[in-house]
Amino acid sequence: ATGIDVTGSVTADGLTVDVSSSGATATAATLKNNGSGANTKAGLDFFAASTRYAGISGGYGASAPEMSFDISGTDVLDITATGIDVTGNVTAGGDVTIGNSSALTNTAGFGSTLGIKDYLPAITLEDTGTGTGKYTIGVTSGNLGIWDNTRSSYLLYGDASGNVGIGTSTPSAPLSFGSS
Repeated sequence: ATGIDVTGSVTADGLTVDVSSSGATATAATLKNNGSGANTKAGLDFFAASTRYAGISGGYGASAPEMSFDISGTDVLDITATGIDVTGNVTAGGDVTIGNSSALTNTAGFGSTLGIKDYLPAITLEDTGTGTGKYTIGVTSGNLGIWDNTRSSYLLYGDASGNVGIGTSTPSAPLSFGSS
């Protein structure tokens, strides 16, 4: 009257779990590993034919709760209470937001690249709290520029020949000044 209890494996052609919970989260399935200690996790494996290609595991990691996603046995994403750890590239289809007092850091060391690649790669610095102080640093046609808040004029411009312009995008000497 309350369900089934199986000792051993269950093989099925499909599984549908149907829950109903308006306005609240309902647990549709529970995976348990009844062991204890570090790296005790329960997981799901994803196969094509007889080859395992990916998996998701969650539980107690080396020192805290975590969830891991792997491809062919290599962890590519780990989620913990302190953040996420990604192995490989991160591709975002929209904005990436970094919270207060955070930094975008390259930990690979000197000589490695922290890159922004795009048609017109740029970083915009803005005080969104006041809406003022918006500046854009970027590369256009191989030249480095820092634009004002409307991105209509250059505050600082460095061209491919090494000339630097302050207030001009056409420096004619190692250091050129434009009129304001």
